[in-house]
Amino acid sequence: METEVKNKSIQAICAELKVVATRERKEASARYFQTQPGGYGEGDLFFGATVPDQRKIAKQFSPNISEDDLNLALTNSYHEVRFIALIILADWYKKAKMQSQRLNYYNLYLAKAREGYINNWDLIDTTTPHIVGHFCYHYESADNLYEIAKEDSLWMQRIAVLGTAYFIKQKDFLPTLMLAEYFLNHPHHLMHKATGWMLREMGKLSKESLTTFLDEYHKRMPRTMLRYAIEKLTEGERQLYLNA
Repeated sequence: METEVKNKSIQAICAELKVVATRERKEASARYFQTQPGGYGEGDLFFGATVPDQRKIAKQFSPNISEDDLNLALTNSYHEVRFIALIILADWYKKAKMQSQRLNYYNLYLAKAREGYINNWDLIDTTTPHIVGHFCYHYESADNLYEIAKEDSLWMQRIAVLGTAYFIKQKDFLPTLMLAEYFLNHPHHLMHKATGWMLREMGKLSKESLTTFLDEYHKRMPRTMLRYAIEKLTEGERQLYLNA
């Protein structure tokens, strides 16, 4: 009976997705998230729903879905089902009154990431700051992010970097700077983009912190990381770093 309830919950989410999905978006999503053999999203499946539609479905199911059913959704083969489940998890985390509840959701998030279900940049970027970043800042420390960064997984490493987004909002820039230095030699462009993005966000609040980092490391930074980091600087400043 419990399995039937779980299946019905997932079937209901899938039914809602099928209503709003299009073949064109399904094909575009498969290309965009590189589901082809050898791509970073290899083998992932899509219905073809827009992000706003997925958020509407998450809002619809968030009040009533059980934690067991949410666990099942987090491991679903379809990308959009996992996205919806993560939006719900972030909503639950935000509304939780007790630290113990938030710890449970934080641990669940990292467990599913380590199991390979939070396995693309949109899943991470949309939810990591609100769960992992928030929990580390308020209840643990940036040391948690540093430990996550050491894991041998592209997606765990991106979670570590995106976790610093919450620290940036609190004007605590050290975790971003530490991880930006740590990942200077990372081989994957998705990490170059993520790290450069966080440096850029930091620079919006503290240009001095950004330029101090750039002055020391711009010659070692991967080109994509550098371009992302300097995007909000003046044209003259950008050219100075690019042509140095």
